[in-house]
Amino acid sequence: EAQKVAEEKRSEIEEGQCLLSLLRTTSIVWSNSGDDVLLVGSFDGWTSQ
Repeated sequence: EAQKVAEEKRSEIEEGQCLLSLLRTTSIVWSNSGDDVLLVGSFDGWTSQ
């Protein structure tokens, strides 16, 4: 049982590492006034930089 749980956790870690490798740094310039800018949503498919 412990071996099965360990293998499931190892699999989850490997999947997480794979997903983290897909992250990309994004820079957004906000030219309006404001102290904080909150960004939410999915940014999949952005092709321009």
